[in-house]
Amino acid sequence: MKRSLFILVVEDNPDHQLLIGYSLRASIPQAEPVFKATASETLLYLESCWENQSLFPKLVLLEVNLPHPEIGWQLLKEIRTRYARLPVLVLSSYQGPDYVQQAYELGAHSFIEKPLNLSDWENHFQALGAYWLGVVTLADKY
Repeated sequence: MKRSLFILVVEDNPDHQLLIGYSLRASIPQAEPVFKATASETLLYLESCWENQSLFPKLVLLEVNLPHPEIGWQLLKEIRTRYARLPVLVLSSYQGPDYVQQAYELGAHSFIEKPLNLSDWENHFQALGAYWLGVVTLADKY
């Protein structure tokens, strides 16, 4: 099956990249995750595929601890400023109320606590796929 839905995953933990990649592909067959580990890599990638919208991601999954939250929060602000219609879903192992509030105040579309096991990752991404690809109509161009 040809994969056609690019999902940008901003995650600096290689183990989490493996879990996320496997779970996304298992739960959303048309998903093609693109992994970036830093804010600068992320912004360069978005700029490079801006001209070719067929390669531009439909969703961003952003771990804000890159490795410090200030970096992730700044990246979220940059994405919101440059690509206002691009949905950004914050992923984090930490979900304190201030953290969740900050994510939404900076323009995140969702806040997802990272699951603890593979089965939960797959369940999360099945629900994510059902909502973002089945219920919501995403923009063709960002």
